Amino acid sequence: MVKLRSHPCSTSPLAPMVHEESRQDVELIEKVAEDDCISSSAYSRGRNEEDSFSSAEGAKRMRTAIIASVVGNVLEWFDFGVFAFLAPQIGFLFFPKADKIAGLLNTFVVFAGGFVIRPLGGILLAHVGDVYGRKLALLLSVVGMAGSTFAMGCLPTYNDIGAAAPVLLCLLRLVQGLSVGGELVGSMVFAVESMQPGRQVLGGSFCLIGAIGGLTLGSAAGLVLHACFSEEELLRYAWRIPFWMGILIGLFAAWLRNGVEESSDFEELKKGDAQASLPVKEAFLHYPVEILLCVLAVTLWCAGVWLTIAFPPILYQDLLDPPMSVRESMGATHAGGAEASSGEGAVFQRKETSMWVLHTCLCAVQGVAILAGGLVGDYLGSTRTVLIGALASATLAIPCFKAMGAGRYVVSGLGQGVFNLALGFMGGSLPAWMVSIFPVQLRFSCIAVGYNAGQAIFGGTASIVGTMLFKSTGDTLAVGAYASCLALVSFFAVLVTARRERRKETRQDAPGEGGGEGECSQRQDTSCEGEEKVQV
Repeated sequence: MVKLRSHPCSTSPLAPMVHEESRQDVELIEKVAEDDCISSSAYSRGRNEEDSFSSAEGAKRMRTAIIASVVGNVLEWFDFGVFAFLAPQIGFLFFPKADKIAGLLNTFVVFAGGFVIRPLGGILLAHVGDVYGRKLALLLSVVGMAGSTFAMGCLPTYNDIGAAAPVLLCLLRLVQGLSVGGELVGSMVFAVESMQPGRQVLGGSFCLIGAIGGLTLGSAAGLVLHACFSEEELLRYAWRIPFWMGILIGLFAAWLRNGVEESSDFEELKKGDAQASLPVKEAFLHYPVEILLCVLAVTLWCAGVWLTIAFPPILYQDLLDPPMSVRESMGATHAGGAEASSGEGAVFQRKETSMWVLHTCLCAVQGVAILAGGLVGDYLGSTRTVLIGALASATLAIPCFKAMGAGRYVVSGLGQGVFNLALGFMGGSLPAWMVSIFPVQLRFSCIAVGYNAGQAIFGGTASIVGTMLFKSTGDTLAVGAYASCLALVSFFAVLVTARRERRKETRQDAPGEGGGEGECSQRQDTSCEGEEKVQV
């Protein structure tokens, strides 16, 4: 049995990225690593000479891996985004006996159901990924996601089959949750492992860029639907169109992933005897604290994405009274409130095209911030970048959400956009940070449990919590305070993780405490006694 807590060696000049070290400490650490571990420079030049990342073939392999990882995330988050953006319509069609707010909350409960089942899906697909390969896990997840998304667009409504309609809706959301449980995690692991050293944080950020790209497409779909169809047409058939479109993205992603090569790290793992037969069991036995810290570290990202992308359209047009309008942004009074769709019995008001244009652009802003976080993360290190983003989010959350509740385009858009920048910057380095704290043979399983638990607890409930906080207080200030608290939780979880690793390294470097006994003083993209961790 491989010793799971051994640390990989470090000879890279980027080694001090994760922890603050003096120059003398760094030189000592690198000397110990040179004496006792496989040189990371030899490993980082391409595990094998013929697999060199400097070759055209290696560059093509990296591009293919990134595209294959991103496309599946686009599908996953496109569907999640469409479901959230069409929550008023879905609530009316599947929960017609509830009032407007109750229908919204019922829809968000169904939405949350897909998150609750994600940890189980993550465990199942993580077992496949850690035992049989990342490629197979990614292929299975995208096929399951595409099929359930298409089926959701074919569902009969409450008026057609009664109470069976919301039951079927819930079942399909559970199938989606099982598939999604391994999708984003698998793509993050696959992308980071497939990138050359010095580009691993950026590689991981592309997965979240794909996710935000999917949400942006979902917002764009909402824009097109509300611009091209009347409310009656939207309720009658047009709401189904985005779900049917998902099958096209899914088929393309499945074809692409079927032709991609397995990640280099997993190929190296298969050559040795370090693979665990039950990786999830080993993960809980050897890394329970790290998994818990992972859950806490991702709380801001998991909740923040939905509070800044899924929640705002509902806030602007369904919760604020009167809803957002162009005249309000110009300082004019919206006499008589929002335009009603038709009569007093209308369940919800028609979304204004200008709001969807604003929201779609702000989704794209977050994607740009994620890219910036990935680029900076490769320079400063993923830990520092995540800490900076989390601290900025904690500071900006309350004023930004307060601005979002102003109900005016300029003020609300500025508040949402600024918080998107802080959140995206933090998210850009988050995938590589998660990959860096777990060994390759258990990496998929550990991250699947930690990340999906965070999504189930904080991501799936974000829209519900945001709606209830606003309805109970009548102000978005409470939503901002909630986001700020989550940002602080993430900040301290990452900080505690870094300090724990610093203490381990200090003990290992001390005479008689294991230094020079095959354990390495820094996490780096190299192998030591069959175990491999990534320094990012």
